[in-house]
Amino acid sequence: MKVCPPDKAFWLEDERTLRSTDELADALSNMKPETFKHHVNEVRNDFANWIEHVFKQKNLAEQIRKAKTRENMRKILKPEKARNKVHKARKAITVDPDYKSSPEPASHIALAAHIALGIVAGSAVTLLVLMVL
Repeated sequence: MKVCPPDKAFWLEDERTLRSTDELADALSNMKPETFKHHVNEVRNDFANWIEHVFKQKNLAEQIRKAKTRENMRKILKPEKARNKVHKARKAITVDPDYKSSPEPASHIALAAHIALGIVAGSAVTLLVLMVL
């Protein structure tokens, strides 16, 4: 997940700040209609502009620009958020170079799988962990 620097944060009309598309997805779930309309209307789509210019994700920005409701935007951002969780899980799992000589290699595998599954729990992503010893 990319997190923008504080000076590129998105300031919502209700004074909350967002620094990632994951935070935007979460904010959309409880955003007041008047706040949404302030940022997304017939003239502009501040969320799409922010995604395009700060994160350089033109395709995602175009999808957000076409979405006209909070729910549609959340549906677009939800898979992005799930991908970010999987990426974060992969980064969190490190392989011990001496794990074959480790007295309990199965516990390391179980711990790595537990971490990966815990990070993506509750998302729409199905994670299969295949380990070949």
